[in-house]
Amino acid sequence: MAREAAAAQKRGVVKLVRELLPAVDNLDRAVDAIAANGGGGDELASGIKLVHAEVIAALNRAGVERFSPEGERFDPERHEAVAQLQVQGAESGTVVEVYQRGYRLGDSVIRPARVVVAG
Repeated sequence: MAREAAAAQKRGVVKLVRELLPAVDNLDRAVDAIAANGGGGDELASGIKLVHAEVIAALNRAGVERFSPEGERFDPERHEAVAQLQVQGAESGTVVEVYQRGYRLGDSVIRPARVVVAG
């Protein structure tokens, strides 16, 4: 009975995280844009950064971990290849760029990282 309850709770967390990930991705993009434009010292930029940090912290408290596998060997269980490029100095089959971070709960991948792989 306890095992069923734990599995149901995990399914609920995964379902909620999948619903939230598009908003988290947009917050990631907003924070990246702020950084690209000199850090944005205004109140709006500070507020966006704060909301982003709070959402990521809430995911962490729920046991959800973000991962960005740049430099790792491509693993189809954890990564989704969106492109393959010839990259000087990179070993074939290595992740050379991460388009979108992946998320996992324990050993289960909620969403694979979307990556570019060296050819």
